Amino acid sequence: LYTYPYECTEQLSSRLLGIQALWDVLQAFHCKDLPDVSVLKTKLESDLNTLKGRQYSNGGFGYWTNRNDSYADPYMSVHVAHCLAVLVNKKVRVLLYKWPLVQLSQE
Repeated sequence: LYTYPYECTEQLSSRLLGIQALWDVLQAFHCKDLPDVSVLKTKLESDLNTLKGRQYSNGGFGYWTNRNDSYADPYMSVHVAHCLAVLVNKKVRVLLYKWPLVQLSQE
């Protein structure tokens, strides 16, 4: 997942979900091919910043940053929202104040 070369919004969100789903397991078993934690955190932050740039003014998301489409895709928007909710639930430090169109409870 970490080295997957394609980066449309769906793929970025799926990568974030996959890394978070396996994070604890990979750390517990000290996987030899696992990148350093700081490298993974940098990738996570980079992917989140890319996703933020793909958000439309109505709160939805498109597939690409430089997009020709003029509307947010409903499936993509739900997929990214799910990804963000999972990250927040796993206590990943998602700086939601930098996402003015995302409202998640951080209780």
